[in-house]
Amino acid sequence: MSPLLLLLTLLALLPVNPEGPFDARDYQPAQGVELNFPVAGALIEPLLAPGMALAGEPDVRIACVSTLIWIIATTAGFSLYRQRFRKSRPISACMFHMLLATAAATGFFLSYLSFILLVPLPGWKLITTDPDLIVADLQTHTVYSRDGLVTPAQNLALHRARGFDVVAFTEHNNPAGTLISTSHSHNDKTAPYAITGTEVRDPDQAFVLSIGWLPEQDKWTEQWLRDLDKQPVIALAWRLSVADVRRMAAAGLSGFEIANAGHPDIPLPVRNAILEEAEKRNLVLVASSDWHGWGGFWRTWTTIKVPGAAQLSRADQAQAVVTALQQRRAHDIQPVVAGYLGPPSLLQILFAPFSAILRYGMELSPLRIAMWWLWGGVILLLGWQLQKSSLRPVQILTATLLGVLGTGLLIQSIRMLTLTLPGMAAGETLSEVGSWGAVLGGLSLLAALIMTGREFLVRARKNQTSG
Repeated sequence: MSPLLLLLTLLALLPVNPEGPFDARDYQPAQGVELNFPVAGALIEPLLAPGMALAGEPDVRIACVSTLIWIIATTAGFSLYRQRFRKSRPISACMFHMLLATAAATGFFLSYLSFILLVPLPGWKLITTDPDLIVADLQTHTVYSRDGLVTPAQNLALHRARGFDVVAFTEHNNPAGTLISTSHSHNDKTAPYAITGTEVRDPDQAFVLSIGWLPEQDKWTEQWLRDLDKQPVIALAWRLSVADVRRMAAAGLSGFEIANAGHPDIPLPVRNAILEEAEKRNLVLVASSDWHGWGGFWRTWTTIKVPGAAQLSRADQAQAVVTALQQRRAHDIQPVVAGYLGPPSLLQILFAPFSAILRYGMELSPLRIAMWWLWGGVILLLGWQLQKSSLRPVQILTATLLGVLGTGLLIQSIRMLTLTLPGMAAGETLSEVGSWGAVLGGLSLLAALIMTGREFLVRARKNQTSG
């Protein structure tokens, strides 16, 4: 524990700012904004730490796969190393214990990963220091999209916590669902103001967004082409080729997503083509969350500069956002990201766990470091008390953490499995995700109970022997 605390403290003291916020166009410091980490998150810093470290990598999916491979390889190697001192044990028994240890470590990691994916934990919030800035998310989804996991109210609550003023609900091919989602914000003055939108594919299978308006149909039609000079249309960079970028820019779209938290893997040639077309045609570039309800960590915002924005009503702020997009006021629109989003380097792929730890440590504030030391002291004190009670601290603390993960997973999974709203499109997805979440949550709780029971049974036998 002490080496870890010292390492994190030393990293936090380095004069480096890896989290930003940055302008996603050139990764220079973003103007008029700063990042804030909530006190609630700092209070549970050690629980959040692995999730924050992985979520801050260029592509979280690659980082998770790389980390899992490292966990499997390290656990297997350490298990075999321990077994070599037990020469009387046959090779088959050594291999069995290695497989058992590897399976346990893999299960623990998958349980934690599922926990941070399904439970909305505290994360970065964007704070504006310029009163003329409006913070918007121009692509998000709810259960009215087929793969959404959250209700409109839950979606808006998390957007409020992440610093947004305006949110565009862009349900998949579902204008009716968008209208239902949007209506939730208009009567709640504490929520970000929601605007309509939808996400569809064009004839060449590229994904596009209508922002602030709804097409006559739930698919690409000639109406989209007729309205390109009247209504904002943003293209997703996901799955685009360089030729797609050139074609769509020439067609007259308002702009592109230059950063998408759900799909960060924009190839560099595509990114460069987007930047070139944006410069040449004065297209807007935005950073969207594409949030469907997975986790609560946040890395993307779009700011729109509107004189006197702080004095505008919520509805007027939303209209100002749509107008800025429609008029293609690229100089007033800033895509903001926390850290770097995009294809990772080969070294970052191969050594993702170590890269994540180093970057996470450099992000820590004095309060978060202080909470690490506080929790470190609490854990050491608990470990000492457990040893005095003839219990193994590592096993008991691991069981406790498994119990927390399992409880959180079960609560969230039950919510998903019992969620029904009129007209929602995510029934099958909710059932699948809720089911495997409930299974993992149940297995985590069962493992916690078995580990705890085993420790107390071993202690009872020791007491009987000594008595």
